[in-house]
Amino acid sequence: MSNNLRQIGKIFKAHGLRGDVKIYSNFDLIQFINPDDFIYVNNDENYIPYKIKELKHFKKNIYLVSFKEIDHIQKIENLINCEIFSNNNKITSSEEKNYHGFEVEDIQFGNIGKVSNKIQTSNYSVLVVKKENREVFIPMHDNFVLEINDEKIKVNIDEELLNLNN
Repeated sequence: MSNNLRQIGKIFKAHGLRGDVKIYSNFDLIQFINPDDFIYVNNDENYIPYKIKELKHFKKNIYLVSFKEIDHIQKIENLINCEIFSNNNKITSSEEKNYHGFEVEDIQFGNIGKVSNKIQTSNYSVLVVKKENREVFIPMHDNFVLEINDEKIKVNIDEELLNLNN
């Protein structure tokens, strides 16, 4: 069964008395996981399915999750520090996704161009955006990237960054 499962995060803390948990994940779980979907908790190499009751984004890479089967904090004590898995093969992290061809739009300057490449540095990824005969490098960081939708990336960069390679 574990052959078709993919690790998507880790339960790291209880949240409240109802048995909700905080999950750390590099994936946008809101985009891929729905209420009534199952996630699998690896508890001593036993992959135990839990049905999602509610999933909320808490803050960067942290999600609040409540399970249908759990209604009290005592029932989750053995799940803390367990890895979680999904059988949804469409889940991709921002590190894996290359965004090639996505339109990049700045909230002040408008259309900047299309993503032609993504470079991975030791700390973060950098989008290479081509506009006419020049390239603009935009770090994939919360300070710059505001929103990523279907085929569009909304950013907030200053003029110096925009004109860095002129």
